[in-house]
Amino acid sequence: MALPDSTCRGFGRVKGLVRVGQTIEDTLTNDDPVFSGDSSHFQRWVLPVTRGQAFTVDLTSQAFDAYLILTHGPGDKILENDDGGSGCDARIVYTPLDDRPLRIIVNTAQKHETGAYVLRVSAGLTITDVKGRCLSGN
Repeated sequence: MALPDSTCRGFGRVKGLVRVGQTIEDTLTNDDPVFSGDSSHFQRWVLPVTRGQAFTVDLTSQAFDAYLILTHGPGDKILENDDGGSGCDARIVYTPLDDRPLRIIVNTAQKHETGAYVLRVSAGLTITDVKGRCLSGN
């Protein structure tokens, strides 16, 4: 069930809240919204942050080629990543400049992909692999 985004009105529905130190196991489905530009399904997660405290976001999936987007709100993209984690997994490493909540967008690199995923937000910085090291069939 989608939760209303109570932090930023008008941003659209969010899947839920994820905090630094938390791991979420969920599923991207055909019922999730689709980006009109590339027909890929996505879910939004709200991430409360503290200015200056670095974190790493990892998105892993055996079902789809993971793609991550980090934003403050619509049209305010901060970072995006495809294959920055191991294999075809996505990783974003970021240090917030303020305390405004962020949005993590769980996405796929291909259109119409769905399936189970793991979203992990860890404290601190982790190495991001060079794009293009995706060796699996995803």
